[in-house]
Amino acid sequence: MKALTTPDFILFENGKVIDHDGLIDIIKKSPIVKADYSFDNFKINVDNNSGTAVYFNHGEFVTSDASHLTRDWLESAIFKKVGNEWKLHFAHSTVRK
Repeated sequence: MKALTTPDFILFENGKVIDHDGLIDIIKKSPIVKADYSFDNFKINVDNNSGTAVYFNHGEFVTSDASHLTRDWLESAIFKKVGNEWKLHFAHSTVRK
């Protein structure tokens, strides 16, 4: 994950500010054993050094007790060009109702 994000990457999710280490910790503690995501309704804007994307995210999950869950989010992301590589700099995720 750190190879694909800027050193100061930040995620806003569920009213929380989460950095690299916080996100890795959440993933390690998650009871989810299988996750499938699909993305839709992209709107993208790119210039020479940055880009933005807004989109819908749909997730289907299986937990360690074999429960099935689905979630839908509204998301946005900011990317920065670092050298010759595009890296994720910021993401925001809100559950869709």
